[in-house]
Amino acid sequence: MDRRLSLHTHPESVAHNAVTGSTVLLQAKSGLARDVSLSYWREQLSQTAARRGGVREYRQHHLSDAHVTSWPDLGDAVPVPSDCRIDGIEEFVFDRVISGVRRYLSGQPPHGPGAGLFEWTCEYPSGTEAGRRFTPPATEGTRTGARTVALFHRCQGVDSMAIDRLLNEVLGPTLARLSGITEVRTQPFRHRRSPDRGLTYDGALILGATDRVTLTSAIEGLCAGRPGNEIQSVCSAVHAYAVERTYVFAQEGRTTLPQTGPVRKPPLDPVRRRIPRGPRVPTPTQTLPEAVFIPLPDSPRLARPGPEDVVVGADGYLYCSMGDGSIVRVDPDSGVSTVVDRTGGRPLGLEPLPDGRLLVCDTQRGLRRLDPATSECENLVQYVDDIPLRFCSNATTASDGAIWFTESTTRFDIEHFMGSLLEHRGSGRLLRFDPDGTIDVVLDGLRFPNGVATSPDGSFLVLAETSGYQLSRVETTGPRAGARRSLSSDMPGIPDNISTFRDGRAWVAMTGPREPALDRLASVPGSIRELLWRLPRIPSERSYVWARSMTSDGAVVDDVHGVVEGFHHATGIAEFGGALYLAGPHQSRLLRLEIER
Repeated sequence: MDRRLSLHTHPESVAHNAVTGSTVLLQAKSGLARDVSLSYWREQLSQTAARRGGVREYRQHHLSDAHVTSWPDLGDAVPVPSDCRIDGIEEFVFDRVISGVRRYLSGQPPHGPGAGLFEWTCEYPSGTEAGRRFTPPATEGTRTGARTVALFHRCQGVDSMAIDRLLNEVLGPTLARLSGITEVRTQPFRHRRSPDRGLTYDGALILGATDRVTLTSAIEGLCAGRPGNEIQSVCSAVHAYAVERTYVFAQEGRTTLPQTGPVRKPPLDPVRRRIPRGPRVPTPTQTLPEAVFIPLPDSPRLARPGPEDVVVGADGYLYCSMGDGSIVRVDPDSGVSTVVDRTGGRPLGLEPLPDGRLLVCDTQRGLRRLDPATSECENLVQYVDDIPLRFCSNATTASDGAIWFTESTTRFDIEHFMGSLLEHRGSGRLLRFDPDGTIDVVLDGLRFPNGVATSPDGSFLVLAETSGYQLSRVETTGPRAGARRSLSSDMPGIPDNISTFRDGRAWVAMTGPREPALDRLASVPGSIRELLWRLPRIPSERSYVWARSMTSDGAVVDDVHGVVEGFHHATGIAEFGGALYLAGPHQSRLLRLEIER
């Protein structure tokens, strides 16, 4: 069959952007497990690379360990020496031309102290705006299921500009018009650097498609036609690597990585929003009970050492997520606490499962599942569409086994969460993780989504939007799954986490009454908010506690609130044995309140 006849193209012209960037090739250290090098590159070295000044986009492509192929078959093509195999490729796009030039002239190694994990690294800068990012038609919302990276080595005597023309004027536009192609990126190199192995490259092409079959068909069809002839006239070798996984660690000039250490505040991009004056704080439905404190392990050096959430496990114990990364089990009768796990990150929301395990939402590790009995923990979701979760907040389970969870904001880390509130730009999401491993973004543009709780009949969940001051109903089953409607809007307080429904009601932890000054700032010019953002934050420590219970249709059952000396900013809540247990990140203890039913 003539492969050229099987290609389906879009008739539209192909849009593209010109970019200045560089490509870094890496080979894992011999004598060291390949996964060790790649894991450290992904988890640690990415933090430095993504946060460099002037980096607009930074991606890592982890390559398949399978044999490299020639694309297309060039007969007497230059083979890849075994010691020149590539295990990973970094892709940089610089915000300004000078950023790329300065980096190249400095001769700064791309990985500093971590370079010992690699046999060699080699950086290929591009010329000013020499790269192209083609936008295939009709690909919005289409996910990339397979990628390949092709490296081009030109024939002796062929001018370097021939590579530019081949990549940017022939291959790029041709491939971008093919059906099923989701990504086409070209990068001609301006310097033929070599990792002292006798092999140099002159350009790179990154090609993505909906699946591996579509990708292979596109390449075979391309090479059978005129573009294939042009490749053979210009190149003596094209070495192609299958991409096992791509990670996006910076885009549009902002890092997507969760914060693992002190970093500068990211820039603010405020929008104007008119917020009506909030309703008055309602009269409590019952007198605030006497406060009883349950001490927890303390980390005095942390600004937020205490528990973000508290839940009741299937075993009848309380579980808390602490600021130092630990998960603590508490005996509600004796108050004795035990550390059952240390996540290595910052756990936020918890959700008990019927089998005794816990779902753990961690700002640095994503969505995890922990067995408190054995301390075994598995990662469920750490990346969505190649981008790390940076503010995984809370989770619940549906009747079909799917896990629904929130990401409060995609723009800020937990240490800078106030930036999201000052921006008044909805950047949060509600996601679903199905038992088969599929991950879907169900709702986005949410205003700091936080707590979620499944309804008693399992047909919907209740979602709290902290800076939206509202609770919503989101369908989880049937043809309307994902549909949302308001249950309680314009709330007088700030909703955070939601407890599990018990006896037809759930409790909402309210961090306190609304802040009128914050609401008024939503309508002032963005420049004023940007100025305020640069100032040191003065935390509010008003000793106020507020817990609200409601039915699944949003009707308020109880409002318990008032001043409790030594406790403020409650973010987690659980009901057990006739008492409420409240958690707050600013104090290393739980608050117990005996309540009336």
